[in-house]
Amino acid sequence: MLYNANEVADTGVYLINLDAYDISSSPKIVEDEDTVQKVTLHGEDDPVLLDGQVLVDKMMQAIAVTTTENQLILHKINFENGKFKAKKEDSLAMKESPTNFSLSKDSLIYCEKDENNEVHIAFYRSTDVRCLYMWLLLNSEAKDVYTPGDLKNIVDTLV
Repeated sequence: MLYNANEVADTGVYLINLDAYDISSSPKIVEDEDTVQKVTLHGEDDPVLLDGQVLVDKMMQAIAVTTTENQLILHKINFENGKFKAKKEDSLAMKESPTNFSLSKDSLIYCEKDENNEVHIAFYRSTDVRCLYMWLLLNSEAKDVYTPGDLKNIVDTLV
């Protein structure tokens, strides 16, 4: 979860261990718990305002965030002495800040909560996205309105 502090030039993320919570009971998560850690990405010596776009790469142990100054900044996350630490690795100037992460990036993130209040998250490649969109269309009123060829064209447009 991103934060932009108001009183000082301090921005970063809160890392939260969601496995420590029973999500079905609507838990209250507070900063000073052991399951929550504040990681400063930009302090007063390197001020920046984060605009809410985040990419987390668990394999690379890195977080990329966009800024209001149209920068995409990569931060390497290390675990030292029982705490997470961030180190600014690289930045990329963008012509304009993205307003969303488009499906043209060949992936889709899908999230649902089942009847037992368990949250399931799935990541689909573009080939799977095709199947997902076709399934959605065939299980909606669209199947009664459009021909199979029209449905294929709709999926092609969406992907």
